[in-house]
Amino acid sequence: MGPSGAGKDTLMAEARRRLPDRLVLAERLVTRPVVAGSLDRHVTEERMARLARCGRLALHWSCHGFGYGIEKAVDDSLRRGMAVLVNGSRGYFRRALAVYPALVPILITAEPGILRARLEGRAREGPGSISERLLRIDEGFDLAHEGLLTIDNSCGLEGAVELFLGHIRGRSASGWILHYRNVIYDGTVINRLGNPRQASAPGH
Repeated sequence: MGPSGAGKDTLMAEARRRLPDRLVLAERLVTRPVVAGSLDRHVTEERMARLARCGRLALHWSCHGFGYGIEKAVDDSLRRGMAVLVNGSRGYFRRALAVYPALVPILITAEPGILRARLEGRAREGPGSISERLLRIDEGFDLAHEGLLTIDNSCGLEGAVELFLGHIRGRSASGWILHYRNVIYDGTVINRLGNPRQASAPGH
């Protein structure tokens, strides 16, 4: 979990590269345009709604007018004993926790100046939109959880990845799901597979 520009996709991909036999990257469905290098897959709003109605989404939420979803295929990976990395949402955390009660969050953050520089480097939004995003960093999301790990990704990927992997290695290898949203000001959640229920909630 965490704001845009925190480095979530980069962190997840590097963690997966280092532990390929242990980690699975869950593909996230999104209704917004997908940029090069993203771990997301674009679907239409109609298809996202249809998948939700048919019960094919383990998790789904909306934020800034777009839909996001994680297909139930993640449950198959969990049953095989894999850890699943999910690019999740701070605003959806409590609902995701209800679906996967053992989920443990990892919040990834970075200094505002770093976030701004990264967002400007993407050239996907204008200065006004970027400033609005930065103002929402401390929106008061309810992330209270005894297993919450916060990682500051301001200074470089190596240290952040080591903290991330150390947290994973310190837990049982059996049936964990990591629900995490931007690595460094993000909420990563590690969850034991229980009896998933459909849930939907707004906001990152």
